[in-house]
Amino acid sequence: MKKLIPTILAFFMSNIALADGIKAKVSYIHYQEPSIMLEHGVALGAGFDVMLKNFQIEMEYQRALTHYESSNTGELTNTNMQFGELELTLWNDQLGYGLGYQLMDNNKEGMETDTGFDGYQRTNHHLYVTLAYDYNNFEFQLMPLIHGWHYSYVGDASNGQYENTFHNQWFGVGFQIDYETKWVKPYLEFWYVHQSEEEYNGASYWREPTNLTLDVGVDITWDLGSK
Repeated sequence: MKKLIPTILAFFMSNIALADGIKAKVSYIHYQEPSIMLEHGVALGAGFDVMLKNFQIEMEYQRALTHYESSNTGELTNTNMQFGELELTLWNDQLGYGLGYQLMDNNKEGMETDTGFDGYQRTNHHLYVTLAYDYNNFEFQLMPLIHGWHYSYVGDASNGQYENTFHNQWFGVGFQIDYETKWVKPYLEFWYVHQSEEEYNGASYWREPTNLTLDVGVDITWDLGSK
């Protein structure tokens, strides 16, 4: 699982030549586990889409330089988060529906907070339904979660005190709104994912907490073919 981001990047680069459109991305990302921690920063990324009649394939990659802060474990600066996304949408005039997959990779392995806590790698995975409506260059998208799963590699940072854990998450929802012009598409995306089931980490029972993710930014687009 730790090598999934390089695999996504390789797939991204190998398929970009098929694109009908490409885009560069810049955004502000705010990830929060209420009353536990938050991480926020500026992200840069790229993406492409392929249109096969009324079937759309979209793929994106983002990397954010972030600041981490927690009342429990302290602060870290110049950390990074990586995001991958793949969406498959079937359009019927203004209505679209399909499936999506998102990955968030948050790797602090080998880092230490200002209060002496060791960092570790965490990955969040979301499989979800896409329900979209396109009206006068506005696109509204609702994304009910089908299944979320989470890996915490906390064992790598605890000298064997804890075990790495896997968590299932069954309830969550996201939404996105954007406005598309010829070259620029501002957007806002928000996710709510409820806390996971409890798992034993070798010392205690552990849940992945409820988390909120806000991504506000702009896509700069280039149309390479007819839609």
